[in-house]
Amino acid sequence: MSIYSQHTWVICAYGESDFLEACIQSLKKQTKSSNIICYTSTPLDSIYTICKKYGISVYHKEGGGIGKDWNNALSFVTTKYATIAHQDDYYEPSFLEKTMSAFEQHDDTLIVYTDYFEEKNGSKIFTNTNLFIKRLMLRTMSFLPTSRFWRNRVLAFGNPICCPAVSYNLDKLKDFKFDESMRVSLDWYAWYKISEYQGRFTYISEPLMCHRIHEDSETTKTISDNTRTKEDLFMYELFWPKWFSSFIMKFYVKSQNTNHSEKEMNTIRDSYQANKKYILAFLILAAFMFLIYTQRLLDIPKIGVAVVFIVAISLLLLPKKNIAILFALMFSGILTSLITPVLNTPDEPVHLARTIHMVEGDLNLDNKSAVISEDFFDIYNQIKVPLTKTKLFDEGQTDEKVGFGDLTDYRATNSYWFIGYIPQAIGFGLGKLLHLSVGISYYLGRIFNALAYAVLAYIAIRLSGKAKQLMMMVTMIPMNLVLAGSYNQDSVSLGIAYIVVALFIQYVSDEQKRVRDRDLLLYTALCCILATMKLPYVLLIGLVLFIPKAKFDGKRFYFKALFAVLCVGAVTVFWFLLSQQVKLANFQLEGADLRGQVLNMLRRPHVYLPVIFKEMLLSVSHLDQLYNFGWLDLSMHEVIIPIYVFYTLIGLANTGKIKIPFISKIGAILVSLAIIGLISLTLYLTWTPVGSYSVLGVQGRYYLGVLALILPVILSWQKKPLTMNFITDHMILECNVMIVGLTMVHTLAVIYASV
Repeated sequence: MSIYSQHTWVICAYGESDFLEACIQSLKKQTKSSNIICYTSTPLDSIYTICKKYGISVYHKEGGGIGKDWNNALSFVTTKYATIAHQDDYYEPSFLEKTMSAFEQHDDTLIVYTDYFEEKNGSKIFTNTNLFIKRLMLRTMSFLPTSRFWRNRVLAFGNPICCPAVSYNLDKLKDFKFDESMRVSLDWYAWYKISEYQGRFTYISEPLMCHRIHEDSETTKTISDNTRTKEDLFMYELFWPKWFSSFIMKFYVKSQNTNHSEKEMNTIRDSYQANKKYILAFLILAAFMFLIYTQRLLDIPKIGVAVVFIVAISLLLLPKKNIAILFALMFSGILTSLITPVLNTPDEPVHLARTIHMVEGDLNLDNKSAVISEDFFDIYNQIKVPLTKTKLFDEGQTDEKVGFGDLTDYRATNSYWFIGYIPQAIGFGLGKLLHLSVGISYYLGRIFNALAYAVLAYIAIRLSGKAKQLMMMVTMIPMNLVLAGSYNQDSVSLGIAYIVVALFIQYVSDEQKRVRDRDLLLYTALCCILATMKLPYVLLIGLVLFIPKAKFDGKRFYFKALFAVLCVGAVTVFWFLLSQQVKLANFQLEGADLRGQVLNMLRRPHVYLPVIFKEMLLSVSHLDQLYNFGWLDLSMHEVIIPIYVFYTLIGLANTGKIKIPFISKIGAILVSLAIIGLISLTLYLTWTPVGSYSVLGVQGRYYLGVLALILPVILSWQKKPLTMNFITDHMILECNVMIVGLTMVHTLAVIYASV
């Protein structure tokens, strides 16, 4: 039996139409013939007359909306495959042949859909902003045609599939029905529901169907009465939180308004014109990265191409408003959380174990025997495996628990308060609550951590005043985002550290700002939290002693500042003593001994104190590690120079713009040195073998908070600002998103070249 005899065209006809006959003619002119029937809920003589002319049977049922009509139409189909043809549209002659060939090629295909073009006022439109965006989305979706997770990530940004271009495998979709309550987004919702079936979505990249745009079309009517906006918002809320759904609607609604007015496309067109240079630069640099880090350019993994397209789309949609900062942070964080291979950040297994314990109700560990879910070992067995290679999505979660072992006895994480693990615990716990796979739960934990960092970093940027561009630069350094998109307490602790730094910069640089008691209380509370999660940065409380007297609102300001320092100091001592009750022996490098190292330094301070001072002087040299990803084994040193040139330009553009009192500058320098010294001393005492003449375990990421503090101070010494107007907030955001995207391209290129 020919496959074409297993296909039916079902034309949906409504009322009087000037285009019905043209639609029928396009079906009759197909290179391969199949069954053609017509369905209508408005039985008119004109419909019967035209169909009789071409020998087409007409079927009728009572209507009730587009969804019901489509369901009714399919009820008359007796073949395995079907295409719902709309009376206003028409098809290229090879549509059926190429569609059925796609079905034959893959037996598990659920739907086949082609690219399409538009016709308006008799003119064919093969490309515009709307079509360009949809094609990017369609190509991105096609990289992983069998992955429900991947399809929904693309569908979360909008509906790129044109419903008349879709053909259905009805044998695979026996229980499927269109939602009869919707008028316009029912096709988008249909793809969402069909995606739940096992099978693939197959895309044909040739424009084989024409969507005709005219004033009387149903699409135009639904735009005019605001139905589309309401239903599209409902769809976004299936994929996103409500507040983010409202945000993304501002962009997508405009991209869908081709039927209504060309004027409503101006925003996206303007965005494209403003951002096309960034998109072009990114595409060139991405190709360059793949060329460097893969054996051949043809070795590019499909997900690598998908990342390039997704980043390009984000560059296109990035608005010139403050909300763009949050959008860029969230997008970049989610991207890194998905692309970074499983457990491929320093100490991530440690923090994952702690997170799982939190999900199970254990906020803090102790020295008693404990158990952990077997889910941990499922994840650990996939260490360093990338997203598209992992088997975690096939692993169901279990309630089975096993005793502590070498991989799970990470009681040293008790030196961090549980508050730093809340976002990732919520994500992982949500997956467990909904009985999702281990893989989805794992990545949900990462995503929630990234979102938490994005919010905290955004707050820091908004608080930083004239240091806004510098804070944007630091918070969007890829290492920050990679850490945020993995399991650790750094997401929250670094975010809080940046807020504390931003508050200090605001207090001393804003001429109108007066530090009130509640400002000091907020600052003190945040430093107390830092004491429980990132001990060296508790020294940021010392900055309040270097706020000029004139900046305080009220009397006894120095007494209040000193009291704040003492309070934070007391909290720090209390937390240190409390956390030391947990044994740390299994979390130390061989030869390291805290007591022995302290005694050694006390006996011979002239020998061992210079070791600490030397490490402090060398701290700047560790900043090159900010582009060593993974377990410090994914270096980008080949391309690091242009990135640092970009950072230098931002620094130069902000030279002299920030006015900081002299006493505050001195204080910031002293506190920065103290933090660096405490980091060096801590690692020497806890991680370095006794008697060593160098400090082991130092990583550039430990100094990220110091970088945010010291940069504004250094650049404020220059009195006269430099004129570099081309360095705008928007440029910094675009370039930072590009750098993050290139970082992920580098990760993919290296990882996939090795597997």
